[in-house]
Amino acid sequence: KTRTLIVKEYKELLDKYDAVFVPSSADVAPKFSDCPDKLSDGYLIADNHMPMHNMGGFPSLTLPLGNINNLPFGGNIACNLFEEKKLLEISQLFENIFNS
Repeated sequence: KTRTLIVKEYKELLDKYDAVFVPSSADVAPKFSDCPDKLSDGYLIADNHMPMHNMGGFPSLTLPLGNINNLPFGGNIACNLFEEKKLLEISQLFENIFNS
């Protein structure tokens, strides 16, 4: 039931807007030396904004946007169902801005 409600709300959001942009994670990529030996559920879920896209089958992709202290960070863009063309067009705009 919860998944159905989340997907419904997300679909309504994407019916209203062309796309949703979220950070790929809450921080830059960690150094290997800073990674825990075991990934906990909390670690995998708490800082990950993308499961919403996956739950509803919404097309999405992640783009590298830059570096902070030589560590990469990115953003994730999602569009409504069957709007892959729009997703790629919006992603191209982001690449043009961040790679210039």
